[in-house]
Amino acid sequence: MEIMDPQVVKEANPEEVHDICSLAEACLRLKGRDRPTMKEADMRLQFMRTKRLRKCKILPASDEEIEPLLCIKVGNSDVVNDGNSTSKGISCCYSLEQELSSSVTLPR
Repeated sequence: MEIMDPQVVKEANPEEVHDICSLAEACLRLKGRDRPTMKEADMRLQFMRTKRLRKCKILPASDEEIEPLLCIKVGNSDVVNDGNSTSKGISCCYSLEQELSSSVTLPR
């Protein structure tokens, strides 16, 4: 706790501090094969962020509650609701889990 920023100690709960410390420790391992990849580290950070936002009730508990805010249904396809009529027909709705799983399998 001595090396942590005072603001982090003040705002984070012990579980969050532990999660961040364990990720930092894993990233600092001497052997490269023992360290997480950048994608793995990014996924863990995204998971921690999502978990925190859901605890603070900023995000709903399920992706189904988010979807109506982001997309409208047009026939059988999901379309972004950005007010732009040229976007109709472009399928773009997907869950956070799908995004995370595709980020692991797709090359950068």
